Parts: sequence; C-alpha cells; structure tokens
Amino acid sequence: MSHLVFLIHGMGVHDDDKWAVPFVAALDDAYDQYEGLNDKPMQERFQFVPIRYDDIFSAIAKEWADNAEMLSAASKAAGAPVTKLTDWMKGAGEIQDNFGWTHATDVLLYRAFSLVRERVCVHVAAQLTKAIEKQITDTGGFSRWSVIAHSLGTSVIHNTLARLWNPLRVR
Repeated sequence: MSHLVFLIHGMGVHDDDKWAVPFVAALDDAYDQYEGLNDKPMQERFQFVPIRYDDIFSAIAKEWADNAEMLSAASKAAGAPVTKLTDWMKGAGEIQDNFGWTHATDVLLYRAFSLVRERVCVHVAAQLTKAIEKQITDTGGFSRWSVIAHSLGTSVIHNTLARLWNPLRVR
C-alpha cells in the first residue's frame, strides 16, 4: 500500500492537476538522492493526490463579471450609471493575466467571507475523504496519508482538517 500525499495549491489559478507535475518531479529528484530509498521508486511508496479549490474563486469572479454587465445596463437605464464599479467588476472575468483577480481576491474572499471559506473547506474535505475512503476500501480498512500545502493552501487544509476532526468547535 502506498502512502497518500495530498498536495494543496496556494492562491491563484491552477490548470487541472498539471500544476502538481513539476512539484512531484522536484520531490522525485530529492528522493533519488537518498541511498536508503533506492530499493523502491518513489511512485511505489507514495501516491500523490493534487487537491484543487481554485475553481470556486474563478466561478465567483465570473459571476461578478456577469453581474457587472446586468448592473451596468440597469444603472444606465435608471439614469445613474456606476461605471467605475461595473468596469472594475467586469475585469473579474479577465482572470488570465490579472494578479488582483487570480491571487489577491482568493485571499480576500477566503478570509473575509465565511460562506466562501466554508464552501472551499467542504470542497477540499470531499476530495480528501474520497481518496482516503478509496484507500481504506482497497486495503481492507487502513489508510496512511500526509499533506503538503503551499501559501493559502496551508490555511485551507488547516481549517478543513479542523472541521473534519472537531466539527463542533469550529466556527
């Protein structure tokens, strides 16, 4: 049985699970430098499970951009255009090269809005439990796992695990 290693990304937009490929490659390079581990390749000892949550932030930004179009039209029709606000919100849909929308907004949404934070934690918990349950089923009742997280991912996994292991004390 391999040891599950959950990889949790930080803030920003991450393409599918490709974001984890260079990270796993770096771990593999470091692994190969230990003589005591030469008897087994890293992939036989560890199963890396990338966990994504950035799609939640991207969906919210897209909703803001879509809503900005409606707000702009409605405010113009009412004779009270709010162009600065709606132009800023329209930029949320252009997340490819916009650090504010791809990174800073992730942190703001996660820290300032408990509904977003809970949505992210539930999303991450679902991915964690699915992989752990599969390993338990495959091994007949045993699971070994660890987590490696980066940046905002450290807060996300901390809060998620706190909710999973002690749900009555988390607010």
